Amino acid sequence: MDQKVKGLAKLKNCFQRFGYISSSSSPNFIGDFDKILESAAKMYQINFNLNSTDELDVQTLKHSVLPRSGNPDVINGTSTMNSGKPKSDSMIQTVGRKSIATTCSYTVY
Repeated sequence: MDQKVKGLAKLKNCFQRFGYISSSSSPNFIGDFDKILESAAKMYQINFNLNSTDELDVQTLKHSVLPRSGNPDVINGTSTMNSGKPKSDSMIQTVGRKSIATTCSYTVY
């Protein structure tokens, strides 16, 4: 595993900025493909519904350089994303023989 590759330190900084690598980790990354980067890449793949692998494949690298907002995807180790699943504002629950539909309402100030 621990392979040195040019550009991996920048990728680690990017993953840290978006929460995939803990902010308590050293900001002075080196270009090693290590367990930290492997874990970050896997969570990134899950969040963006990419093939979840134990490596940085071409699809993941191409996706990671796409323009995006500056908001983190992961906060305190918890994903703020829907892990690639389609979003729904309503949920139908079955209670006994009856279905109950619930909706979410949001107010933006």
